[in-house]
Amino acid sequence: KKFTSDSDSNIFGFSDKTYDSTVSAIINTDSGNAIVTDCAKAEKIIIDKAVFLPLFSGSSYAVVNKGVDGIYFSPAFESACLISGGHS
Repeated sequence: KKFTSDSDSNIFGFSDKTYDSTVSAIINTDSGNAIVTDCAKAEKIIIDKAVFLPLFSGSSYAVVNKGVDGIYFSPAFESACLISGGHS
């Protein structure tokens, strides 16, 4: 969400409605496949518009037991929200 039009972290002043809606879709989906697809789309927008070029990239993994739900991971995996998490 760092580069969305309304982000306080958007020090570049970047504004793109397609990017904003893509990030919103990432935040509001539970589908792993949709998240991966939309993250790639958002990254392409940022790179194509030459907002910035990442020098390093990393991977993060989370293991969640079957039946656990309601856990939200931020798109960049810098945090997880467990407030509505539970086991069904």
